[in-house]
Amino acid sequence: MSYNLSPEKMVSTLLEADKLKRENKVLHSIKFKYGGKPVIYQKKDFEIKYGDTDSLYLTYPDSCYKQCNLVYNGGKGAISKLKYWTEMIKITMGAMEKLRNEVNGFFKLKTRSDYLKMAYKEVLFSVVFTGKKKYFGIKHEDAVNLSLKNPFIRGINTVKQGKSQLFKTIGEQIISEVRDINNERSLHKIVKDVLRDAIINPNQWSFKQFIETNA
Repeated sequence: MSYNLSPEKMVSTLLEADKLKRENKVLHSIKFKYGGKPVIYQKKDFEIKYGDTDSLYLTYPDSCYKQCNLVYNGGKGAISKLKYWTEMIKITMGAMEKLRNEVNGFFKLKTRSDYLKMAYKEVLFSVVFTGKKKYFGIKHEDAVNLSLKNPFIRGINTVKQGKSQLFKTIGEQIISEVRDINNERSLHKIVKDVLRDAIINPNQWSFKQFIETNA
C-alpha cells in the first residue's frame, strides 16, 4: 500500500525529531485510536517495507490473513491460489482505507482543517523491492486486478533509455516470471534461470540486441 503526505516535509526519524526539539521547533506526533487506546502504527503490527520523501509502503499483519490461510492451506484447501490472492488483496485494501480514514480524522482534529491528508493510492501485490526507489508489482486501485498485463514499475533500470534490447528483454522476462501466479521460485532462482537460458541458448539473440542506444 502506498500513500502520500502533504506538505512534503515530514519528520521520519527520532534523531531528526530530537534535533528539531533542541531548536525549539513545534512538532506533532501521529497517534490514533485502536481498540479504544491511542497507539502508533507499530502497535497495529503494520510493517514499513519501503518509504521515501512522501510515500510509504506498508504490510498488513499476517494474523489478519489467518482465515484465508486456513481455507487455502498451502494449495491443498478449498480455494484456488487466484481466489486466495484475491481475498488477501481485498482484506489489505479495506485495512488501508480504514487506516487512512483514522489518520485523516486525527489530522483534522489537530489542525482543524482538511489541508493535511494521507492519500491511499494502491495495493501492490505481488511486489518486489530491489533498492531505494526501485520496485515493481501488480497494481490494484479501486478493485483487484491480477489480470493486469503491464506491471507497475518504478526505477528499474531495464525500462530506462540507453539500455540494449538484450538487457531490456532479460529484465522483462524476469519481471514476467516473478509476477506469474503459478511461480514457486524465489527471485534469486528466477534471475539465475533466466540468465542461464540467455547464455546456453545464444541463438535467440541477434547482434542488434547487444547495441546500446540513446533513444
